[in-house]
Amino acid sequence: MKISISHGMTKSDAKDWVEIKLSEMLEHFGSRVSDVSRKWHDHRMSFQFRAGGIASFHGTLTVTDNDMELILPFPLLAKGFEAKAKAEAEKWLGENLPKS
Repeated sequence: MKISISHGMTKSDAKDWVEIKLSEMLEHFGSRVSDVSRKWHDHRMSFQFRAGGIASFHGTLTVTDNDMELILPFPLLAKGFEAKAKAEAEKWLGENLPKS
């Protein structure tokens, strides 16, 4: 899955926004997501997690001056959920990104 979206913030503000929203999402999903790890390298976050105890995901989120790009390859066991997950992620971003 690949999503690119304009954020209308500075790189630093966008990175801070990601951290806040990521914490909120992890709290929301609770035990359905486990083994979460993330690490920032400048303005690129590498992350991994396990969903539903079935599939392991590894991806990156890159924040630039203008946009964010999420790259999250879906493992074979979760491929059937990729289109729905992408649509939900794009909808959520549209509703939650600060308006510029």
